Amino acid sequence: DSQTGLIRNQDIQTIKKALENKMVKQRLQDLGFSEEEIQERLNQLSDEEVHNLAMQIDSLSQGGILGVIIAVLVIVILVLVVMKLMDK
Repeated sequence: DSQTGLIRNQDIQTIKKALENKMVKQRLQDLGFSEEEIQERLNQLSDEEVHNLAMQIDSLSQGGILGVIIAVLVIVILVLVVMKLMDK
């Protein structure tokens, strides 16, 4: 449905904005992830997973620099979990 698609697009934009953060980009690069791999992983997430991640980023980013650091860790953990699931 178009409402679900709109929400997913908004959530993806929230996630992409967090991924544009210098610290996030550097940490993911340190872990060996290219921007293309990250985008591919995001595209494979369900609508619910995307929404939950975006909501976590929204709530954590309100906490200043500590919130950003926590959001980075949440993203990294999510990417690693998705990678492990795909390897099965």
